Amino acid sequence: HSFCIPKLPAAFDTTMYWPLNELPRFEVAHRELQKTDPELAKKCEPYLKHLLDWDCKATIDCTRTALCVQWYWEMYGTSYPGELLKPEFVADPSLRFEALCTAADKVKELNGGDWRIEWGKLNRLQRVPNARDVRTAANFFREDRPSLPCVGVQGPLGEAFTVYFTPSVPQRKTRYGVVGGSFMGVYEFGERIKAKTLLTYGVSGHPDSPHYFDQAKLYSEQKFKDAWFYDD
Repeated sequence: HSFCIPKLPAAFDTTMYWPLNELPRFEVAHRELQKTDPELAKKCEPYLKHLLDWDCKATIDCTRTALCVQWYWEMYGTSYPGELLKPEFVADPSLRFEALCTAADKVKELNGGDWRIEWGKLNRLQRVPNARDVRTAANFFREDRPSLPCVGVQGPLGEAFTVYFTPSVPQRKTRYGVVGGSFMGVYEFGERIKAKTLLTYGVSGHPDSPHYFDQAKLYSEQKFKDAWFYDD
């Protein structure tokens, strides 16, 4: 059989199932909100419309992903596992639309006043030398060092291509990946094994090695490389 890798394998699927399931419900709830709280409905309408006009896939140039992720964080929090609504949003569903406005305001702060920021500009890959603990590694990322865009999203939003990022902070608004899929592979078994694999960064831990960060571009572009099993 021929060995064919789909253009975007399942390991790289960026479909976000939380907005895919929830946005239609918010659309219905917003129509009710127009009757009960027209001022709030008008305030959040541009943000909700922007999200509704979306296939719910995270891409490097997507201007909806950051707004959606921030909205999720407002309602569910950022701590693990992060899959339950905070009690106040259960008690008062209208607060969920307030949270959308809050999320837009926070994205504005990150993007110089515009709440439409491309996901790849905000979420990046950068390798920090000798960082063995993700809790302390976040302190070593710097925006003046090389980095690459990454479309991964935290797991609770339902994306297969899972990457967790450092928080944005005033002195460093860009977020950097610290946890996620470190190895991916696809295999075909037959008379000869065929495979394609990928590491997040590269096979070397030495910053001066050409293989320290050489696979990060593939990871950023959601591509595999050939893997070898035979001397020939």
